[in-house]
Amino acid sequence: MLRLVDSINAKVQAFRGVVEPQSPAPKPAAKVGAANKPPAAPARDDVRATFDKLLSAGQLLDSAKFQERAGITRQALSKAVASRRMFYLEVGGIRAYPAFYLDDSLERSQVEAVTKLLGDLSGGSKWLFFTTAKGSLAKPDSGRARTPLQALVDGDFQKVKQTATGYAER
Repeated sequence: MLRLVDSINAKVQAFRGVVEPQSPAPKPAAKVGAANKPPAAPARDDVRATFDKLLSAGQLLDSAKFQERAGITRQALSKAVASRRMFYLEVGGIRAYPAFYLDDSLERSQVEAVTKLLGDLSGGSKWLFFTTAKGSLAKPDSGRARTPLQALVDGDFQKVKQTATGYAER
């Protein structure tokens, strides 16, 4: 599962442009007599395509599939989201939940605790936190950056919590 996250991670960066608003680039001065064209549409098609790939790869699960695989009710899922223990991504009116909550190599209580530390960040920001390699989580012996998910599998819960706190504060 974590290898699949790594392989798709580059495409997930597309979420940053839509899910996490960026500061707009300064607009160039309009040329006199230039036709007023509407700005190019954001990369919504790219975001939707990436979202769909994550769904088809099983990285994200729609509500019904997530509830079924987790063995929980819609109310229990809503309560977990309301208490910030879980999050979802939403594109085109479709809510999808990260499948890593159901990964047997992770302790769900730890993933939920880290999610809670991320507070009010958007689902896209939380997704990027969990799936993007961070130098602060590198193993001292290898020096290779790891994602928070990889660090959790390796048993570095305290380090991941510290990194999440810093990420949420920036």
